[in-house]
Amino acid sequence: MLSVVTGGTGFVGVPLVRALVARGDRVRVIGRRASMRWRNEPKVEHIRADIFEGDTALTTINGADRVFHLAATTEGCWDEYQRVTVGGADRVLQAMATCKTKRLIFVSSLSVYEQSRFRDGMVVDEYSPLQNNSSRRSKYARAKCLAEELAQEYGRAGKVPVTIVRPGVVFGPGMKSPLTGVAISVKNVFWLMTGHPAQLLPAIYIDDLVTALLLAATCPEAIGKTFNLVNPEMPTHREVLELYRRMSGDKRIAVRLPSKAALPMLRLFDWSTQTIFGQNWQTSAIGTKLASKVVYSSSLVEREIGFVAKTPFSVGMANVVA
Repeated sequence: MLSVVTGGTGFVGVPLVRALVARGDRVRVIGRRASMRWRNEPKVEHIRADIFEGDTALTTINGADRVFHLAATTEGCWDEYQRVTVGGADRVLQAMATCKTKRLIFVSSLSVYEQSRFRDGMVVDEYSPLQNNSSRRSKYARAKCLAEELAQEYGRAGKVPVTIVRPGVVFGPGMKSPLTGVAISVKNVFWLMTGHPAQLLPAIYIDDLVTALLLAATCPEAIGKTFNLVNPEMPTHREVLELYRRMSGDKRIAVRLPSKAALPMLRLFDWSTQTIFGQNWQTSAIGTKLASKVVYSSSLVEREIGFVAKTPFSVGMANVVA
């Protein structure tokens, strides 16, 4: 089998490529980063290029049996998000439709859900409403939503056999911050908690995510389906912080934003910016998401293809700290 991995030099891409090689696949990696890690691996071909430029996607995907599309950006202006995340997805889908490639595993995000509707106790599954006005969301969420909409269109039209996966917070060794999704390090002096301490963290360990991607790529039942990928064991933000502190010895204080108390102020801010500048940054929707204790369901992927994340959060965090 020849597998193509876009974004193959990133945090998820590298362990995915290793797992594909271990299964006996030949792998064609495309990524913008220079990388020496595949230099002595004869089964890996590394193409250093941008997937959204010229005929790169068509050239890379031609002859492949399956494609794992991970490429996206997490920084820059909106034009960069539109060019890399949205434009890259469009080029990949066009190329796959032309080459008639057998399978596409399209990695999306839980951020595509309409978070302004979140309420305490709500169960967010694959049938929950998606963003109805993506221009009012963060650049990352907006781009991910637009890219996924393209994948859904190609899938519904029968042009590309696609499986869409929406991972939770992916954690593992090498991640940028051990408390991603829970707190932000402020100048290495203190942690700023961005949600309610009792809020559940929809996380998935990197090895479990790779297992899910490989399973989705080989199960015929996964074609045309969309899956949330989270570990059913969801610790609270407080539990994550305490576990990290205990394992790492990090003594920095944690300051919590009073999310619910700030909602009226955020709504007033949205109204003001809409009235004065004609732009609504929907900060109140972000605040609602941070203040709401929702549960992300991953029961569909278990029913359809038998995947269940198995790495205990404590084991994953120990690996991160180590």
